[in-house]
Amino acid sequence: MNSLSQTSKYADCHAVKRAADTLMLLNGETTTLEVKKFLRLEGYIAFQQEISDMMDYIAKTYGNWVYTCNGKFRTYTFEIMMDFQVSPQVPAFSWS
Repeated sequence: MNSLSQTSKYADCHAVKRAADTLMLLNGETTTLEVKKFLRLEGYIAFQQEISDMMDYIAKTYGNWVYTCNGKFRTYTFEIMMDFQVSPQVPAFSWS
């Protein structure tokens, strides 16, 4: 007998992107572990390595996520694009 619920579904790239976007909007950043836990709460069947692979694919394909890696895990954030350059004539802040 199958131990999986009839209503469970495997996480796909669309579900992963939606979950990660939601978590980044709420927290400013997210990890694959947080996304996996979020998806499981929503009834998805999600495995860490598959979520990691999908998030890597999404970051490379859509181009609006960036990540940092501390050697153990990646922290994903939205890429902030600034379409201006600060003028050298703008005075710098100083305590003196």
